[in-house]
Amino acid sequence: MIGAGTPPRRAVLLIVLVTHNVRHAMMVGDHFAVLIRGQKADDFRKGERTREEITDLMAGGEAMAHLEAELAQLQADA
Repeated sequence: MIGAGTPPRRAVLLIVLVTHNVRHAMMVGDHFAVLIRGQKADDFRKGERTREEITDLMAGGEAMAHLEAELAQLQADA
C-alpha cells in the first residue's frame, strides 16, 4: 500500500534495439550506447549527438581521424 506522500512507482519499459542503421535507432530510441568491438564507445541521450556524430563514431571516428592524420603526414614527407 502506498502511504500518504509516497509517489506511486512508475512503470519502466526497456527495449534493446541492435542496429547498424542510425536513422532507425534515432526514430525510436531515447537513450543510446555505441559499441565498438564489444566495448562501449559512447553512451548518450537523444539530442546530445547529431546523426553525423553518431555515424562517424560508428565508422571508427577517432581511429579514422588518427589514420587520416598519419596518411597526411606520410604524403607531406614524400
